[in-house]
Amino acid sequence: MASRLLWLSRMPRVLPLVPILVLLAACTDDPGPSGPQVTSRVERHQYPVMQSMQLDLLFVIDSSPSMAAHHTRLDAALPGIMTALQALPTGLPDLHLGVVTADLGGAGCATAGDDGAMGMYLTDEPVGIGERARNYQGTLADAFSAYARVGTAGCATQKPLAAMRRALENPANAGFRRSDAYLAIVIVTANDDASEGTLADYVTFAKTQSTDPTKVTVTTVSGAATGSTCGEVAAPRLADFVAQFPNRNSHVSICSSDLTEAVALLGQLVKTTLGVACWESQLVDTNPATPELEPECAATLTSPTLPSVDRVLESCDVADPGAPCWRFKPEPAACPTGPRLSVAVDHLIELPRAEIWVTIECSVIVDPEAP
Repeated sequence: MASRLLWLSRMPRVLPLVPILVLLAACTDDPGPSGPQVTSRVERHQYPVMQSMQLDLLFVIDSSPSMAAHHTRLDAALPGIMTALQALPTGLPDLHLGVVTADLGGAGCATAGDDGAMGMYLTDEPVGIGERARNYQGTLADAFSAYARVGTAGCATQKPLAAMRRALENPANAGFRRSDAYLAIVIVTANDDASEGTLADYVTFAKTQSTDPTKVTVTTVSGAATGSTCGEVAAPRLADFVAQFPNRNSHVSICSSDLTEAVALLGQLVKTTLGVACWESQLVDTNPATPELEPECAATLTSPTLPSVDRVLESCDVADPGAPCWRFKPEPAACPTGPRLSVAVDHLIELPRAEIWVTIECSVIVDPEAP
C-alpha cells in the first residue's frame, strides 16, 4: 500500500492538554491477501510533551535504636527506590536529593542531634544535549544507598516533622531547594512524630515551600495510624500530617520489603500534572498477520521557543538506541476508550529543557456505519 503520510511542517502553538485533531481525506485500502477491505483516513494530533521535571527530593530518616529491627530490610530496598525514580514517565528528574535524620536532640538525648544538616546532598542535573552534571561517583542507586545509611545511634525521641522544617531552613543546606522545583518529602521512621509545635504549623510550612502547593508531595514509610505489624510504633500524628495533602500523599508500611512505592507517587504526579496523551481512534494495522500492532504513522517534535528542537521523530522500533523516539504505550486506566493507548516520547533527556510538542499522524479505520 502506498504511503499517504506527509512529513509534518511546524505546527502552531495550541493550548496545553487539548490536542489538535485534523481529519484528512478517507480512502479505501486494498485488502491484499491477509484481510478484508477497510476504509481509512489519516488523523493528526498534537500533544504537549512530558519532560524531565525539576525535583527536590528530601528523605527524613529515623536514626533511633528502634530502627535496628528494620535496617536490613531498609538497606536492601534503598537501591530499588532510585531505580524506580529513573523509571518515571519522564526519566530521571533534574534531581537534588537530600537526606537528614529525624534526630534534633532534646531532653534525655545523649547528643544535640543533627540539626537537619544534609552534608553534601546529591545532584544529578541535565546540562545540555545528552549530558548530565553529577556530584557523585558510580551509580545513583549506590550513592543514595551509602548516603541514606544513617545508623541507629540517634536519640530515642525522633522529630521528623521538625527535622523536615529545619532541613529546609538550615543555611548549611543552601542551594538544595529550588523555588520552581517539585518538592517531595519522604519520612522513614519506626516511630510516630514527637516534634514540638502544632501539626497545622508543619502542614502550612510544607505547603508554602512552593508558590503552587500541588508541587509539594508527602510520603511516609512508617507504621499505620493504629496497630503494629513488625514491631513498629503506630503513627497517628504522621497519618494526620499526610492526610493534609490530598491527591499528593502516600503511605508505605515500614514492614514492606518493597519500598519503591515511596516514589511511585511521583510517577502519578507527572501524569496528573501534564496529562496523558491518549490516542482514541482505531489504528490501521499494516500487518494483521502478526500479533504486534504495526501502525502507519509519522511524527515530529516542534518547539515555539527553541527551533533547534524541531525534527522528524522516529518510532522507537527503528530509532538509534538512546535517541528521542515515539511509541504507543498501553494505558488502559487513563485511556479507557478506543485502543487504550497513549503517545509516549522516550529519551527526551537528550534534548534541552523547553516547551516541546509532539505532532503525530496515523492511518485510522473509519467505521462504515458511523454517521
